[in-house]
Amino acid sequence: MIRKNSEKRYALRALEPEDVDFMFLCETDRNAFAQSDYIAPLSRRMLSDYALGYDADPFHAGQLRLVIEETKTRLPVGLADLYNISAHDATAMAGIIVHPGKRRQGIATEALAQLALFCRCTLHLEILAAIVDVTNTASLRLFDKSGFTRAAVIPHWRRLGDRRNDVIFYSLDLRQ
Repeated sequence: MIRKNSEKRYALRALEPEDVDFMFLCETDRNAFAQSDYIAPLSRRMLSDYALGYDADPFHAGQLRLVIEETKTRLPVGLADLYNISAHDATAMAGIIVHPGKRRQGIATEALAQLALFCRCTLHLEILAAIVDVTNTASLRLFDKSGFTRAAVIPHWRRLGDRRNDVIFYSLDLRQ
């Protein structure tokens, strides 16, 4: 569901080199790391290189990381990612991470709505999708209440330690 909210508490903005420490805090959160596709932790240096090499053309880069910040304080509270962006298919995958101390405040819901609006109105994408592990109840609630459709269950997709979990493939039609 794409909503235009006149009173935004949070905003999406471009990544800046000053965001490296914040990204590091988010990326090294134990729970977030378990849900990611990384096999090794990211270093500050890797995140710094990423921020310094920021490509403002997401179709060229195939990805885009945006910072979620509080509009009043201008402090970062989370990250919104687009990846596997395809100009040809007009699709992208989405990911949201909120700083552990800021969760359960509606930040991800508002950021995801803004991200969907950005994808539709600025990038002219038609489909936004996400893959969520069945054990990630917070993300399942987020995508369910944000108007995404549970398009498929992919069995045994994600390995967590010595077990394999199913994932839900979510899809949002941005043309509506």
